[in-house]
Amino acid sequence: MDSLQEIENIRDMIIRLSRKLRGSLKKRLAKSGFGIMPLPYNLLALLAIRNLTLQEIALEMEINPPTLVAATDILENKGFLKRTVDMKDRRRTPLQITKAGHAVLKKVPKVSKSDSFAVSLSRLDKTQRAQLLNSLTRLLI
Repeated sequence: MDSLQEIENIRDMIIRLSRKLRGSLKKRLAKSGFGIMPLPYNLLALLAIRNLTLQEIALEMEINPPTLVAATDILENKGFLKRTVDMKDRRRTPLQITKAGHAVLKKVPKVSKSDSFAVSLSRLDKTQRAQLLNSLTRLLI
């Protein structure tokens, strides 16, 4: 097994990278005028794939459900999502992205070619990018 120092270095680099990616998204969101931050944006991106309840979203995003309440309220008040009723189980209230929410995702993509991370990735050749993706995928499985 690798040394603890090496593991710590990799961990620290991933955290720095995560902050860099979040900062780039935050800047693009600020310029967009939609008035949302990365957490609500990521919530919209998840709902664009499928309708989920707050509890399901919390499990998927690995955050506490109360943290999502404010983000959900913001998105609902702006008309970017709506609460629905599951006709098979009326106790469930899945959240659904609206047309306005889809417009946010279309105008502000997750990644921009001008993001520093995208620029850094462009310096890697196709094989190196594939190896990086494979390694990251293996870490998450």
